[in-house]
Amino acid sequence: MKLLIGIPSYNKPEELKEAILCLKKQTFTEFKVIISDDSDEASSQKIQTFIIELNDDRFSYLKNEKRRGLFGNMKYLWSLAYENSYDCFMWLCDDDVILDNEFIFNGIEFLSRNNNCAVVGYPCD
Repeated sequence: MKLLIGIPSYNKPEELKEAILCLKKQTFTEFKVIISDDSDEASSQKIQTFIIELNDDRFSYLKNEKRRGLFGNMKYLWSLAYENSYDCFMWLCDDDVILDNEFIFNGIEFLSRNNNCAVVGYPCD
């Protein structure tokens, strides 16, 4: 299964780092992450440096030339998944979401057993 995880980001570099490290700990590892960033230059530089130091080809960073906003960012990430023929798209609705290490595995398993289902969510506090 070809899975793309899209993360819209805006001025929360430390929280985004935690979310990325959480994704690195997932038991299901065959995914690609694209961070679409609306942040200011200082935050963007921190994120870019972190992604480079991460040295993991699954994670890529796109700095938006013009701010897209949350929904514009979501639409942009969705279009990237569609244009690149991903089987499944997962959108982290914020750049500070921390998931259980089994979340992606369990979500993929659930979707494969339930053909009439298209969405799997996670609990929000």
